[in-house]
Amino acid sequence: MDQRKLETVEWLERHREILVQTSCLDVTPAPPIALIEIYGVKAQMLGPLIRDDELVGWISVHENKNTREWMPNEISYLNKAVQEVHEILDSKNQ
Repeated sequence: MDQRKLETVEWLERHREILVQTSCLDVTPAPPIALIEIYGVKAQMLGPLIRDDELVGWISVHENKNTREWMPNEISYLNKAVQEVHEILDSKNQ
């Protein structure tokens, strides 16, 4: 599976901000069907990792039990994790 062609990853590439999905069903951008059918993901958040203006990866957070409203503090935790990864990568490039 070419993850770069997934709707969710293309969304990250365009928007370059955290993607919050309270449900993975009937939503745009659509998560990959395998994520739902094989892993049972019901809701997710994706945080983009940008280096030199290029999307080089992402951090994903999944909920497998139910759809859910992500709380502001949970979104903040993901944002902090993204920032910390950027700081670690920056320190390795010095």
